[in-house]
Amino acid sequence: RPRMDPLSYSSPEVVVPYAAYCKSLKSRNIYFSLARHLVRTAALKKGERVLDLGCGAGESTKAIVSAIGENGTVIGIDPSESMIESARRNLTSSNASFNVSTAETIHQWVKPESVDSVICGASIWYLDFSLTLGAVKAVLKRHGAFAFNLRWDVMPDDLPLGRAAARFMNEFGKKVVELAQEMDAC
Repeated sequence: RPRMDPLSYSSPEVVVPYAAYCKSLKSRNIYFSLARHLVRTAALKKGERVLDLGCGAGESTKAIVSAIGENGTVIGIDPSESMIESARRNLTSSNASFNVSTAETIHQWVKPESVDSVICGASIWYLDFSLTLGAVKAVLKRHGAFAFNLRWDVMPDDLPLGRAAARFMNEFGKKVVELAQEMDAC
């Protein structure tokens, strides 16, 4: 699994140009477009409480705010303090807040079974998947949703998307099935 050096990701040399890039693209921003698609796929509803794992400069959080409306709440989470500062500047919605945290430790400060949905766009490949699944399971309400996307370059070029997705599920599928079974047993 590719890992980003947290120091480079958090440095102003990365954060400032990244935030400027996101802002300059506006509606053409690939992160916002991917987030809108992920939010539609997750079928978020008005009034939901959502965690946005790996929110970066807040592009995905904007899409979530649009879906959950003024009565919903979203907490953007990112391990980079600089990215969180950028997200706070870019999105000042009263129902959005941002915290410096890792996805793997959300269960340590988010109340158990208090979240309707967890969204993780454009960063799942940087996380420890097993620890993240455990943390997500702890904070999701019964029948809650965990939606994430995959990087195109994680999938081999010579395989159609379906076969690449099958490879991913072969690697992580047992954990997903076990989590689903545990959640149904609760």
